[in-house]
Amino acid sequence: MKSLGKKGMMDDLFDFFYTIIAGLFLLFFISLALTGGIAESQQKSIDQIAGFHQKDIALNHLAVQVEEGTNIPAEEVDSLIAESNLWKEKVITGCWDYQSSTDCLTDPAQITKGLCNWVEEEEVCFRK
Repeated sequence: MKSLGKKGMMDDLFDFFYTIIAGLFLLFFISLALTGGIAESQQKSIDQIAGFHQKDIALNHLAVQVEEGTNIPAEEVDSLIAESNLWKEKVITGCWDYQSSTDCLTDPAQITKGLCNWVEEEEVCFRK
């Protein structure tokens, strides 16, 4: 084995430190790039799942109304689902989703724009 002089040892030591520092910078920038992409993707996924959940609940509400005999034209189903709103942790698709006369008449989810009517005898909210 060949022995290195003082200059050769210092040169190898600086090369070693340079390689370590360059590797750390590279690792730092790669981790920043991956972390930012993951956080953005995670938020986008959460938003898509929430939108799907709201559409699923709205569709279930409409299915219950059809089973109970409410006539909902097929052309209106897509618009009713798209216009559904979340109010008090409940998805409101139409007047029939309100459970009290106050909510029915004030339409806090602003779905029907004041077209709900409360029938006191049946305690049900219908669209005018």
